[in-house]
Amino acid sequence: MTTWLGARGLDADPFWLDEVWSVYIAGGAHYGPLSPADVWTGNAVEDPRNAVGYHLMLAGWGALVGWTPFAARASSLLLGVLAVAWTYRLGRDLVSPLTGLSAAAIVGTSAFFIYYLHELRTYSLSVLLTVLTLWTYYRIVSHPQQRWWLDAGFVLDVVGILYTYYFAAIIIATLGLYHLLFVPKKRAWWRIPILIGIAGLLFLPWLGAMLSGLQLSLGDAILHAKSLTPVEVTGNLLYLFSNGIVILPLIAIAWGAWQRGARAAWFFLLVTLVFVVMANLRLQVIESGRERYVLLLWPLLAILCGIGFTQLWRFPGKIVALLFLGVWILIGIRTSLGTEFTRDIPGAQPLPWDAVAHMLSAEATPNDAVIVHVPVGNWVWEITTSDFYLHSLAARFTLLESLPGKTAEELRQAEREFIAGASQVWLGVDKRVPPASVLADLEQTLSEDFVSCGTVLDLPRMSLARYIQKPSNIEAGSVTLRFGDGISLAYYDALPTHADDILDTTLIWSVSPDVPLYTYSVALHVLDSSGQLVAQQDYGLPGEALACRQSSIPLDTLFPGEYTLATAVYRWENGERLPGTIVATGEQGDRLPLGTFTVGD
Repeated sequence: MTTWLGARGLDADPFWLDEVWSVYIAGGAHYGPLSPADVWTGNAVEDPRNAVGYHLMLAGWGALVGWTPFAARASSLLLGVLAVAWTYRLGRDLVSPLTGLSAAAIVGTSAFFIYYLHELRTYSLSVLLTVLTLWTYYRIVSHPQQRWWLDAGFVLDVVGILYTYYFAAIIIATLGLYHLLFVPKKRAWWRIPILIGIAGLLFLPWLGAMLSGLQLSLGDAILHAKSLTPVEVTGNLLYLFSNGIVILPLIAIAWGAWQRGARAAWFFLLVTLVFVVMANLRLQVIESGRERYVLLLWPLLAILCGIGFTQLWRFPGKIVALLFLGVWILIGIRTSLGTEFTRDIPGAQPLPWDAVAHMLSAEATPNDAVIVHVPVGNWVWEITTSDFYLHSLAARFTLLESLPGKTAEELRQAEREFIAGASQVWLGVDKRVPPASVLADLEQTLSEDFVSCGTVLDLPRMSLARYIQKPSNIEAGSVTLRFGDGISLAYYDALPTHADDILDTTLIWSVSPDVPLYTYSVALHVLDSSGQLVAQQDYGLPGEALACRQSSIPLDTLFPGEYTLATAVYRWENGERLPGTIVATGEQGDRLPLGTFTVGD
């Protein structure tokens, strides 16, 4: 179930800023490839706030499977599913198989945890390393006769935490305090401090970079202003862990509060939470939407709840216990299948750069200009993300708000220079924010030399409009065809002498303000040599005073021969055609020819 819920998100949305940054630091896609030494150096210089271990692992994974979102994100899914499996193992060894199974079910159906199974960041790996560290520690302490491989595993787990996620290192401090307070001071007691010391020595090469990253975090005034209070951290933790039903973990924890194994679980949870709160008071990095920093607490909370479920199983009975856990799991699945619970997570609503890239790669030419309007505060975010998808785009590209510090006139001048000489302009708009005045200025600038071809991509978060350069005869006010009162075909591009599978054509319509909106449609008819209709495409008549519409008519079902393209304007409600006139000849009809073309063999 966890695998299925996580896999649903692997290609459900495009990368956002942090994921693209992971690819960049790892030297993935067109940013590399980089050698391990180059990844190490680049990470230390450009991103010391994040440890290098995850990026080294990601570089290897990407080299193996590729850098599409689906393939790259599968690493997070795999690591997260392993974390669920080892949560079971920890609960089983600490208390009982039933505790482990219920803890795994609780973690594995947590919508917040499942969300990060599709994010190309270190969070699912940090949860796995946290559980592995606790499990190997418990095995070493409770079974000191275990062989050397367990010691090696513990060292690798601690080193893994240090090299992948600084915040998760808090669990090492908790473990050390527990070992100091509760483990008998026998000869074997020194085993754990020695192993942690070895792990610390192995971390020394990265210590300088980590300290630089901490200094950057301490100096981040913007992040500090949004930091959560200790009460907010705790409340948000319970809310997200429980899929929004906080009463469920409270009942489970209270029911099993004093059972076998609960003392250790309580200690690790509470002390780690205290350390997290203390670290946040100093670093101030946990803000609303960044509760992912405390995902390392998920297995500890789940095991405490699993202990409570085990007690419920014994008293009042199996039916009550199964109903309780069943309701929890069903709520988790239902929450995971929706988007409301996770919609405010940073990156949960990225702009659809993948869809934009797909359209532009097929339609844009090297002489085109692509401009996308985004909020001022997001231009760095989106220029980084768009680069992943649009780096190979033939057309030139910019973000409208990518010139901070410019005056309105300087922005207008920059816009004119950017679109000068373009045969087409593609204008993308982030629909989640109110349009700024700079967007209206750009549309006014475009109207001087370009004709709107309408919206060619309309998605919930973004639209993409197309503009073509005004043909010279538009300026002269010439008209080719007239239909009814106030509807004229001002221009159409010449038809090809020969067409293969697709007939592409552009028509520019001039519509009087007196023509009622949403009343008429345009029909493009392909007629064979005997005048029979063999292909057709229709669209709504544009509502603007001057607007173009581009059409692609499939011809793959037509036999070789000569064909005529004709057009008509009609009332879409009843199909009644308007009378038309060819201006140059005076020829009339309700369907007028645009030209002929030949379909080859």
